[in-house]
Formats: sequence, C-alpha cells, structure tokens
Amino acid sequence: MKVFISHSWKNKLLATRIADHLRIASHDVWLDEGKLSAPGNIQDMKDELIGSMDALVLLWNLEASESGSVAAELYTASRLKKLIIPCKLDETPLDAFPEVKKLKGIFMDDPGTGIQLLSLALSNYENQYQNLPPETRIKAVNVFLGEIQFAEFQQRAKENTPPENLHPKKSLISTVGENEKDAYDKLNNLYARGLEVQQFLRAKMKELEQGIHRQELCRQVLHDLENFPENDNGIMQKFISNVREICNSFSDNEQLVVIEKFRLEMQMKLEEAHSFLKRTTGWLLGDAFEPLLKKMEYFYLSAADNLEWFCKYGEETEDDDPVNAVCADLLRYIQTPGGVIHNNQFAIIGYTDDVYFIHKLISCLQLENMLPANDEKMDWKTIDEGMAVAFNLINPVLKDHMIQEVQKYYESFLEHIKQSEIQKQSSPLELARQLLWRAKIVGLQNDIDYMSGHNYP
Repeated sequence: MKVFISHSWKNKLLATRIADHLRIASHDVWLDEGKLSAPGNIQDMKDELIGSMDALVLLWNLEASESGSVAAELYTASRLKKLIIPCKLDETPLDAFPEVKKLKGIFMDDPGTGIQLLSLALSNYENQYQNLPPETRIKAVNVFLGEIQFAEFQQRAKENTPPENLHPKKSLISTVGENEKDAYDKLNNLYARGLEVQQFLRAKMKELEQGIHRQELCRQVLHDLENFPENDNGIMQKFISNVREICNSFSDNEQLVVIEKFRLEMQMKLEEAHSFLKRTTGWLLGDAFEPLLKKMEYFYLSAADNLEWFCKYGEETEDDDPVNAVCADLLRYIQTPGGVIHNNQFAIIGYTDDVYFIHKLISCLQLENMLPANDEKMDWKTIDEGMAVAFNLINPVLKDHMIQEVQKYYESFLEHIKQSEIQKQSSPLELARQLLWRAKIVGLQNDIDYMSGHNYP
C-alpha cells in the first residue's frame, strides 16, 4: 500500500519513525526529504505524487496547522478523494479543513501505541476497504477508527489509568460504554487472533531458518500455512505468498524464462525510478544526471545478460563442474522473495543484492580462471561505476551485510571445491548456502516483527 506522510518540519523525527515502522509492515512510504522544494510548479508535483498514493497520514498539531506545505498536501488529498488518517499530536482543531475534520483520528500522546494503531488501521483498510467507492471506504474506516478509540480507552481503564491522564475526548466514550460493547468485543477478538497468528508464524519462521534451502521442508511449511484456520489474515497471506515463491524456485524452471522475468522486472522498476529521480533530484545534478542514471541502469540490466551468458557456458561443461552449482544457486536466489534488501520495498534498489551477487561471483570465478573472460560482452568499468551510484542510495548497514554474505559464500565455495567427495557432504559451502538463504528471509521476518508489542492481526 502506498502511503504519503504529511508533516511539519518540527515533527520530522516522529514522521521518520512512523515511516520506518510502516515500511517494515510492507507499505511503500513516501516521506518528503526536501525534494518538493525544487524549482518548478510545486502544486503539479504534489498532485502527481499524492495522486499515485493510496492514503495520506497527517501528523497534526499547532506547527502543522501553520504549515503551507501541509495545507497544500491536505487540499490535494481531499480533492483527489484519497484516504486521510489524522494522527493528532495535540488539541489543535481541524476547523480550516471541514472535510478532514469529519474524520476520526488516532491520538499520538503515546507514540508507540499510536504507531501500532496506525499500522492496524492501514492494514485493515488495505485488506477490506481499498476497492470500495471513496465515500463508502472513508465511512468504513471511520467506523473502524472509532472502534480502535473505544478499545484503547477500555484497555487503559482495565490498567487503572487515572481518568485525568486520559485524553479528554476519549473520556466521553465511557458514557456510551454499553452501546459500544460489541466494538470492544470485536477488538478483543482481533487481539486474540493476532496473538495466535503471531505465535504460529514465529514457529514456522524457525522451521524455515533451519532449512530454507531444502525443498521438502519448505513445502511442508507451505502446507501448514495454507491449512492454518486463520490463514485469511493479511500478514498471513503475505507470508504464504512469499513461501509459495520459495517453493516454486525449486521447480525445474526454464533458465531463460527465469532470467527474462528478472530482466523485465528490473526494466519496469528502472522506468519508475527514472521519472521519479529526474523530477526530484535531476535538477540538482544538472547535466550529470542522465550519464549517472545510465551507468546505474547498466549495472542492473547487465546482470541479466551476465547470468544468461553464465548459464549458457554451464550447458557446455560437465554436469559435475563446480561452477554449475553456483549457477543453480544464482537462479534460485533471483526467484525467491525477501533478501538483505527486499525487492518489493525499495523499488529498483531492492534488486541490488541479486545484481551484486551475480556480478561479484562471475567476476571472482573469472579471476580464479574457473570461467573464461567475457569482456567483449560486459563493460565491467561501467558496471563498477553504476554499482557505486546504486550503493550511494543504500543504507550502509544493509550494504555491508550484503557484501559480507556474498563474500562468505564465495570463500566457502573455493574451500568446497578443494575438498574430497566424501567431505563435500558437510562442506562449508552448505553452511554458507544456509546463511545466504537465511538472509533471503529477512523480509519474511520483518513481516511479522512489526506485530510485536501488540497482538494485532
């Protein structure tokens, strides 16, 4: 789900915290880093950007009410009939925005709880209401937010929170407690379901960690997931989809079909990245923008060409040639979801670990004279320059993790081929392969980690 966060600069820290949490929950979040201050028609840029979003999360307080940028974003989202969820940081009224004033919001006096409730509201909207007409879905979300407010009030009451510490508007809910009992029971049921799903997923995750590279185990986990009573849960459905992709990667898929799918996915992501980067940062780079982007594009797309060349070379070698094991691992890696950098969460940047893995292993095998050179097909200088551009867009921690895992795999491969056939059954390559595939399920782990602290489905 695509989410735009509207905030004043004084609320930047909280906005970043919310964005990080929502990204972990698999939402595609846009947070203004100053890019909309570029020369040009800012309102047109806002229209285009917010028009591509599913929802706008509004961080509302006194500072936000005085921000022209926030006002413009609210105006645009309202005009385009986007879902707006106000997150109220203080008592500042929304009188200047009658349409938004009618919407129930989430109180952020306790940011940790507020962020969890926001995640719940967005997930519920995505799973149940997103395809309804605008008026119907906004009304449905309003009802759901009302249930959240009441359940939160009841939870605080159960914890004996002094009434004076409760939000003033929340205290009004106590006068209609009996009438809202159904809503409270519904939220309690959601809590219980969320806890059950969370515990089950964590158990399945442990099983995957022990053998994600083993076909029989993965298929058994998929069977268990599909037969779980609460498998209609939103997070469960995402998890099942990812495990199904893992299982499909074991199939004897046509190599060229797999590579072509990989190439087309990257081409689509690059087209999206080109228009967005040109609009937001191109004016800063000037004439240097297009050459830099071309190098980055070559870094990504040449990986498909490089892997295709590698596979064709493997067809001409003996079946037991060690490089064929590497080729098979590369093909499986690009077919499985997740990874050190998740393909679905960071646009084209999400493919960096796959692309780096391919280029790095092929170049290293060539240095070891285990593969012939393919300089006439590959411009390795441009690949290195494009990689530098891509790496500048990646979190340094993720980049270091990615480099370390690939290096471990390669070093273990070299050690593996020096061993006797008897030793190979328990070789370091098998351990490195396990570690590499465990890195692949980081994205799956993140899908359930965000539920920690509150038992939300």
